Amino acid sequence: MKTFLTIDTATDVLYISVMKEGILAFESSVKGDKDHAIKLMPTLLEALKKSDLQGGMLEGILVGIGPGSYTGVRMGVVVAKMLAKEWKIPLFKVSTLALMASQGEGQMMPMIDARNDHVFGAVYDIKTPAKVILEPGYYSKATLTQTYPGAIQVESVQPNLEKVLSSGLYSRVENVDALTPNYVRKTQAEKERHGA
Repeated sequence: MKTFLTIDTATDVLYISVMKEGILAFESSVKGDKDHAIKLMPTLLEALKKSDLQGGMLEGILVGIGPGSYTGVRMGVVVAKMLAKEWKIPLFKVSTLALMASQGEGQMMPMIDARNDHVFGAVYDIKTPAKVILEPGYYSKATLTQTYPGAIQVESVQPNLEKVLSSGLYSRVENVDALTPNYVRKTQAEKERHGA
């Protein structure tokens, strides 16, 4: 892919970008106040307008599937699925943590605050191809940092999209309707339903 849209809404940062012929034509990385629902579509439209593109001209959509905020993750995934079907273009998925890790090289430890001294985290060796050292999960922050003391900690969504593609950190979604976010831990509703 050289011309594609990227959407990630899993964290408190609403990240949207457009790569056009391999060049970053638009990028917005704005910290929100639980207002992604209000800003997502206007930012998407702005991204296409400023990139001088229409949806059908894209080669695909890359969407961050979490982990992160339950509502936030769902929002980005639902919109990406809707647009991929509407525009009849391929949909690709990537872990939000992998997006975060792509801004560096070597052993990277992306972390998203999950409260109570826990994080959604993972450890990657960012190279070509990238290696997943620790799968995305829900971890004690102290345990994670002590277990991988040499890893560079990352807590912001500012991906290097060329590196995401070259490192093989993403994959194509074969069944768009079946794509679900990676929540990592059960939602409160699931806990109550299963008595957990």
